[in-house]
Amino acid sequence: MRALSFVFCTLLVLVGCASEDPNIVNPPAGSRLIVVRLFNMIPDGVTRRLVLEQGYQSQDVGQFRFSDTVRSPGDSSFIEIVTAGVTEFKTAQRVRFIQNAVYDVFTLSAIDQPAVFDTLLIANANAALTTVPVAQVRVIDLIPDTARTFDVRLGCPNGSPLTIAPVQFSQASLYREVYPGLVVFSIAETKNGLTNVVGTYECILGERKVYSIVLYRDAASSDALILFIEESDLSAQAERPFVPVQTRTADVRVINVASANANVTMRNTGQAIATSLPPTTLSAITQVPTCESEKADVFEASFSDARTGVDSISLTVRGKYTIVATDSGGAGRLVVAPTIQRPFGSNGKSVIRVINASASSQSIVVSLGARSSASATNGIAAGSTIARDIVFDNSSSPVAVESGLLPLTVSTSASPTSILDITQSVVEPDKNYDIIVYDQGGQPQTLIIEETQESMPVQPLLDGVFVHVINGSRRQSAVPIAVGAVLPTGFLFPGNSLATTLPVGSVPYTINGAAGNLTTRFGERTLAVYAEGGGAPNVFEITTPPLIPLAGSTSRRVVNATEDVRSLSICIDSIPKITGDGDHLARNVSYGTTSAVSVSNQDRRGTYYVYDAETLALLYSLPVQFAPMGNNYTFVVIGRKDTGYEVIVSQEF
Repeated sequence: MRALSFVFCTLLVLVGCASEDPNIVNPPAGSRLIVVRLFNMIPDGVTRRLVLEQGYQSQDVGQFRFSDTVRSPGDSSFIEIVTAGVTEFKTAQRVRFIQNAVYDVFTLSAIDQPAVFDTLLIANANAALTTVPVAQVRVIDLIPDTARTFDVRLGCPNGSPLTIAPVQFSQASLYREVYPGLVVFSIAETKNGLTNVVGTYECILGERKVYSIVLYRDAASSDALILFIEESDLSAQAERPFVPVQTRTADVRVINVASANANVTMRNTGQAIATSLPPTTLSAITQVPTCESEKADVFEASFSDARTGVDSISLTVRGKYTIVATDSGGAGRLVVAPTIQRPFGSNGKSVIRVINASASSQSIVVSLGARSSASATNGIAAGSTIARDIVFDNSSSPVAVESGLLPLTVSTSASPTSILDITQSVVEPDKNYDIIVYDQGGQPQTLIIEETQESMPVQPLLDGVFVHVINGSRRQSAVPIAVGAVLPTGFLFPGNSLATTLPVGSVPYTINGAAGNLTTRFGERTLAVYAEGGGAPNVFEITTPPLIPLAGSTSRRVVNATEDVRSLSICIDSIPKITGDGDHLARNVSYGTTSAVSVSNQDRRGTYYVYDAETLALLYSLPVQFAPMGNNYTFVVIGRKDTGYEVIVSQEF
C-alpha cells in the first residue's frame, strides 16, 4: 500500500490540522501571496497536475518537468496530484504554509521502484535573508535508493563542500551562499562505501538569486540526472544551464617583465607554459590540468641568464591565472595571480586588480585621479584608492570602476609618500584587467593587460603628469570645468579642488569661461588655480619640479589667489603691524604667482599670519603644526575683503 506519510527535511513544511484566518483563506487585494509549484519527477511517462483547494491548480506537467507557481488559497491547503482527471494522491491533512513563501512539491518514487509514485516531498524554496548580494544554492536528492548519498563541492571533487553532510534520498539541504558569476560544481556519489565522481559542471549564478540542484533518475538507468532550477524564477522556464565540464582544466598565461628570456613549466606535470618568452611579452594561454592532487600546483621558471624562480597556487577548474616573471634584485621571481573574481554590483563596469612585481617598491598604493562621471552629483568622480599596501609578490582585491579613461598614480605605502609612476589607461565595460607594477631600468613602470589577451608584446603605459586644480573663487555656487579627455564635463564647488593625471604636453581646459592650455612637463607637477582677481575670471598655472618628500624636513610655498590683494606675505608667530617684522614663510607674493619654496627642519608649533604686504592688514591666521614632518604643502590664499579670506592647504607629492 502506498505510504501516505510525508518525508521532510529541515526546510520542509509540516502537515497539521488547519485553523484558518478568514483573511488568509480569502486574502484581500494586495495581501502577501503563497505560491506552490509541482515537479513531476516520476519516470513513468505520466502527466500530472497539482490541485489545491478552491480550484487553484497548475497546468498539466509532463515527466521530469515543473509547473508555473500556483497561488495557494490560504495559509494551508490539501494538496492533490491528479492524473487524467483522477486523484492519484491527496494529503491526509492540510499542509500549512508561511506567508510570502514559495513551495516546491516533488513527486517521490517508491524506494528501489523508480517508476512507482509513492509520496510527496514539500520543500520551502525561500532562501535565508542576507545583506550581501550572493547567490544561494541547495541540493535535493530524488533518487529512490537509500544506499546512495551525494556530495556536491565547489570546483574540483576535493573542493569545499556545498552541504553540511552528503544528501540522501528525499532530502533537501540547507542553502549555502555562493559567490555569483561563473561557478563550477563537482558531484560525487557514494554507495556501499565506494565513491564515484558523477561529473563536474559549470553554471552562471546571479546576484541575490536562489538555485536548487535536483538529482533524479529515469526508469531505464540508475545514473544520476540533474535539473538545475532558479527558484527565484516563478515560471515554468526556471531551468538554467548546468553544463558538463569535459576536461577539468584552467587557463594559464605568462607575462615576462624580467630582464631576460623566461621558460615557465608546471612542476607537477612537466608541461611547458612558456618557452624562451622575451621580456615585455605576454604568452599564449595554455590549458593545464586541475584536480590532479590535493597539494598546490607548482610553477618553475628558468631565465636565460641562469636565474630561477618558483611559485605555487591551487588551480581551480575554469580558472584564469596570470604568472608574472619578474626580477628581484639579482634573483628571478614568479608571481602567480589567481582568477579575478568580479565584485558584487560590477555589471557594466570594468574590474581591475593590481599586481606588485616591482622588487624596488616593497609596498605600493595605486590610486585613481578625479575624472568625469555621470553618476556623481557634480559630474566628477573624486579620486580614490584602488589598491593599498600591496607588497612585492602580491596582488590586490579586484575592484569595480566605471569604464573609460583611468588616471592612475602609483605611490609608496610608507610615509612620507612618494609618487612612483603617473599614467593613464582606457578600460572597457564588463572586462577584467590586471595593472602590473614592475621594474624597468631600475625604475618602477606600469602596464595593464586584459584577462583574455595573449601572444602579444606589452609596453609600459605612457608617462603622465600629476595635476591639481583648485577653485579659488566663491562668487558662485559652482563653476563648470573641462580639462582634457579625463574631465570633459563637471562642476567644481567653491574652495574645492581635484587631483588627476594628464598626458605630457599641451592640455586644453575651460573653467567658467576662462579657456587655455595647460603646459605639462614630464617629471614635474602642475597646479592650476581658478581665481577672479580684479573681478575677471582667469586661470593661472604653476608647473614646477615636485616638492620631494624627505623624512625630517618639510617644504612649503604660498600662492596668491585673492581677488583684491595685490601682494601678500605670511609671517610666523608675529603680526608685523603690531609686533614688527619676524620670521616669514613668504614675502610679497603677487596675485597669480607662487613664492619661493621654504624648507624647514624644525617641527615647530605656532601660527601663520597672512597679511597684506602693502597695508600690513591681517587677512587670516592658521596653526603651523597641522601635519607631520616629511610632508610638503602649498598654501593657496583666496577670498576678498567683503567676504573674508581663507587658506586652502594642498599637500604636494
